Amino acid sequence: MLGTQSCDKAPQVPPLVVLPDSLHEGIYVLNEGNFQSGNATLDFIDVYNNMYYTDVFKQANNKVLGDVLQSMSIINDKLYLVVNNSGKVEVLDKRNFISISTIAGLRSPRYIEAVSSNKAYISDLYDKAITVIDLSNNSVLKKITFPSWTENMLLSGSIMLVTCPNSNFIYSIDIFKDQIKDSIQLSYGTHSILQENDSTFWVLCDGSQTKKINATLHKLFFSNHVFRLIKSYPFEGDDKPSKLVLNKNKTALYWLKKDIYKMAVTDSMLPKNPFVNANGKNFYGLSFDNTYNELYVSDVLDYMQKSKCYRFNANTGQLNGLFNAGIITGDFYFNY
Repeated sequence: MLGTQSCDKAPQVPPLVVLPDSLHEGIYVLNEGNFQSGNATLDFIDVYNNMYYTDVFKQANNKVLGDVLQSMSIINDKLYLVVNNSGKVEVLDKRNFISISTIAGLRSPRYIEAVSSNKAYISDLYDKAITVIDLSNNSVLKKITFPSWTENMLLSGSIMLVTCPNSNFIYSIDIFKDQIKDSIQLSYGTHSILQENDSTFWVLCDGSQTKKINATLHKLFFSNHVFRLIKSYPFEGDDKPSKLVLNKNKTALYWLKKDIYKMAVTDSMLPKNPFVNANGKNFYGLSFDNTYNELYVSDVLDYMQKSKCYRFNANTGQLNGLFNAGIITGDFYFNY
């Protein structure tokens, strides 16, 4: 399997890229492509046969995916690909990548999260709203108006928590009423949100250089619709942390700040030294593989060449492997 290979055992790209009749388990590699170039691609790694399949959407559908592949979710055994600058979500059969339907007419979609088996929410860069989707026919039901653009979402019980990077707030939505229920003011640029346990959450705020506001990591208590700030961890001056992830045991946080940093959830201070040094690489996408306890990070080079991707042991930082991907690899989705 890919997760047990040494660092010189990159997954093999078949000389003739012919998709098997059915692919069930592996790693989805999301390549944004260049803005306004329409060259976003979805790749797939068959971890059990150590095979790398490139641009599987085009191969399965005989057309390009679109402009900027932002994110992906698996809902009801279907792939929902959020194609940001194309203003759409492509819905694919998970077994063969064949397009089932397209949710079109979105302004600048960012992420899609299932609310239930028949409903999902889509955040948006320009719409100042959450779009509510009927999953039975992949149509737009309604919109939930927000005061600013919406980004990452996290479902906790009957509440969807939503970050808004152009504000100081995170919001909670009552998923039965599709209405904003509450908010909490943190610091400017609420972005990533993760759940440590039933009542403990982490929010990374980007800050703003123009507004002279530092980026800050916040630890929150949230239960029974009540928010409370537990602790704030301010970054220094022009630090730009991004891509906050949490390990499987919910004991450590990782993020990018040129290098990869690691912090135990019990730490009282931000780490001063990198966990993995980028050594001049242009780290961009970061994800955590729970099965093999590995960090996947992309080096997008000059944003024009195809990315190089690295696998690091999440405990030691040791390099476990590397492989080539598409242009501007932004994320990895693990399904095995």
